[in-house]
Amino acid sequence: MEVQLPIVDRMEVDAHLETWKLYDKQIIETESELVKRAEANPKNMFKLKSIPGISAMGAIILLSRIGDIKRFKNPRSLANFSD
Repeated sequence: MEVQLPIVDRMEVDAHLETWKLYDKQIIETESELVKRAEANPKNMFKLKSIPGISAMGAIILLSRIGDIKRFKNPRSLANFSD
């Protein structure tokens, strides 16, 4: 269904729709990359998900932000980490 709009309004709506499509594509690509990272690190995923309040997506995001956990000397170093 197409709604009849004045030409300027139609151009604006079309531009917003194109932006929306781009965002959808970027979200799909980002989620795909996050899932790949989680699948590469199932042991740490399991450990993070065992923490109360950490969902699967929360664990994926944490793994993505932390990177290789072995780079931290101890738990305190990880706790002080900020990106």
